[in-house]
Amino acid sequence: MPLNIVWAGLIHAVLPRATLIHCRRTPIDIAISIHRTYFNPYTSFPTGGDALVAAIRAVERLTAHWRRVLPLSVSSR
Repeated sequence: MPLNIVWAGLIHAVLPRATLIHCRRTPIDIAISIHRTYFNPYTSFPTGGDALVAAIRAVERLTAHWRRVLPLSVSSR
């Protein structure tokens, strides 16, 4: 789930030695996957258009933030 990154700070605060694994995908792959996924109608999660693009960009900004402020060892593959 793209929004799991929201929990990175809390996880680090509660479990400072925890290993966090972040799998990266291209934004278009994320958008297609989300667009084709059925979400509970009671959740307000964008599934297309400008709202989906904005949500993906927000997640990318949050990910960049956590990468800057948390003591992470990053492995790119």
